[in-house]
Amino acid sequence: MRGGRRTRSPDHWRDARERFREDLETLPGPALRFEDPEPLLPVWSEALARLTASVRACFGTRLRPAGRVTPPDTAVSHPVPLSAHTR
Repeated sequence: MRGGRRTRSPDHWRDARERFREDLETLPGPALRFEDPEPLLPVWSEALARLTASVRACFGTRLRPAGRVTPPDTAVSHPVPLSAHTR
């Protein structure tokens, strides 16, 4: 989107369904349980860690509420591709 308007036509619902199926297949079994599923924590990539450091260096801590950001070394390392956001 740019300026609140689409920059291209929306995907067909069948494409979205296929991306959802692909993403779902990457999840570990415990995260798929209906009862007491195991939550997945986001994984910090090197690129995200560099971007975070850059933004913090530029803007300081005024944008980050105390205690609200999980540092990269405490994240659970289970990569889950987000194909809906990468296509």
